[in-house]
Amino acid sequence: PNPAHHQRAQLRGSRFRGDATWLSVALVLSTIVWMWTYRVWTPSDFGKPIEYWLDAMQNHGTIKSFADRGLSSLVGGNNPYLGAPNGASWVDFPMSEDIVYLAVGYLSRLTGVVAALNISFLGFGLLSICSMFFVARRLRVPAIWAALAAALFGMSPYFHYRNVQHFNLIIYWPVPLMILVLVWCASKRGLHIGESRFRWAAAICAIAGFHCNYYLNFFMQLLVLIGILQIIRRQWRAFWASTLLGIIAMSVFALVNTDTFIRIAVDGKNKVAVARSIGETLMYGLRPLELFVPGPLHQIPVLARLGSNYRSAAPMTGEFASTFLGIIGVFAFVAMFFAGMNALMTGKNRGSASRFTLFSIWSIWVAMGGGLMQFAQMIVGFVAFRSNNRISIFITGFALLYMGRVLGRSSFQRSEWAKVAAVLLMIFGLWEAGPNQGRKIAMNGMNHWQARVRWAEQSAADQKFAEALEAAVPIGSAVLDLPALEFPELGTVGGVLDYDQFRPYLYTKELRHSYAAIKGRPEARFAVEVASLPPRRMIEKLKENGFSAIIF
Repeated sequence: PNPAHHQRAQLRGSRFRGDATWLSVALVLSTIVWMWTYRVWTPSDFGKPIEYWLDAMQNHGTIKSFADRGLSSLVGGNNPYLGAPNGASWVDFPMSEDIVYLAVGYLSRLTGVVAALNISFLGFGLLSICSMFFVARRLRVPAIWAALAAALFGMSPYFHYRNVQHFNLIIYWPVPLMILVLVWCASKRGLHIGESRFRWAAAICAIAGFHCNYYLNFFMQLLVLIGILQIIRRQWRAFWASTLLGIIAMSVFALVNTDTFIRIAVDGKNKVAVARSIGETLMYGLRPLELFVPGPLHQIPVLARLGSNYRSAAPMTGEFASTFLGIIGVFAFVAMFFAGMNALMTGKNRGSASRFTLFSIWSIWVAMGGGLMQFAQMIVGFVAFRSNNRISIFITGFALLYMGRVLGRSSFQRSEWAKVAAVLLMIFGLWEAGPNQGRKIAMNGMNHWQARVRWAEQSAADQKFAEALEAAVPIGSAVLDLPALEFPELGTVGGVLDYDQFRPYLYTKELRHSYAAIKGRPEARFAVEVASLPPRRMIEKLKENGFSAIIF
């Protein structure tokens, strides 16, 4: 045997074992802290809602819809179990995560909708940890610091703030991969079409195309920035490679949203389905200060009071607390920013500090209230992206990757205390990122723990009611949900919270509910019109259209 080959094989094996060990540490510690934060310890706990109101109800209903329709949900069309009697079509606006929702929908067939959503909440956080760890190692961050960066990224304050309320936003595991592509494209040589790294980048761009539209938008903006710099430097081969990567990402986006574009072409644009205004882009834009201000639910009381005071004093806060980088992330960002600015001004170092700082400055300028994105949407007169504060998860990634690279090059890396420090920092960062649920006011003055008990009782009662209702009417009957509420984004009406009418739908199998036809389309008019009729005429109209029950 070749001794050199044997030595290289041993080295690869040692690296693999080290990577597997530290990734496992990050995953296990993250899981334990997540379970402690939400008090989910047993399989039965996963079946109890973490959130069971507002947008969380919409996400429960969306998962149930994908579970009901199976593969046909990928090609548009109507869900016959919603929007009765005509069915509900949800293709009036682009939704690129269909494949992801379908996978969770299939899981719900085994576990139930509530458990599937809770399992996926944890699962996508762990997947983001794996993705970040992989990217950090590709960028030559030592395994112990790659694990620290990965754990803090996957279980970031952003992750906990979004939770099951903004389920599509916690599916950010492609973000580290997008950052890797950006680093490759922004390197001195750039990427060239045909090489191995370009093929990997092309696959990542395809993945980006069928995930959250916000993350794809931010990725494309940074790719455009890199393309401009490549034109200035006359790096034409690298420019064409970056351009092709952008085309790949946007082509996949167009492909998975073909049903939306066909619906708009055939029936016209639905201007009221999801209305956005320029004023909302200011409210939900990124405010740079909020990268450093913790939310009022922070685990450390002093910092929680700071967040409460800020929220009280600020004229508008939007999605405040989601953009906080975490304590370790704040220190990492500050160090990165000053090192990067020094590198950009002196030209002595064009490494990760300068690149990540430039990316962060661009991201803040684009996403902040009154920034480039708001200006561009004001010029074109169309608001496609309202909540641009969500770019903060990219900034979190930049800061944590920079931290990992700096710690990996420091003399402390060789200290016997490095591993202990990494584990302690990981535990602290995971703990402080999660919200203090005892202070979280969920509904009607209850804190989150009290609301969790109430939601568990509600979901159990909803299931019993749905089973009793389904047993009392013919199979396949339609049900009128009153009051007749528009969908989506209506708000609270008559004490009924937005999306609450998904609750009976979650537990029925064959009933067709009138709720959830998209407002602004003809199929949504039936429930509103029939609800306005005199009682006798209403009953006649309902019977004519196959209805057997009214829920109110």
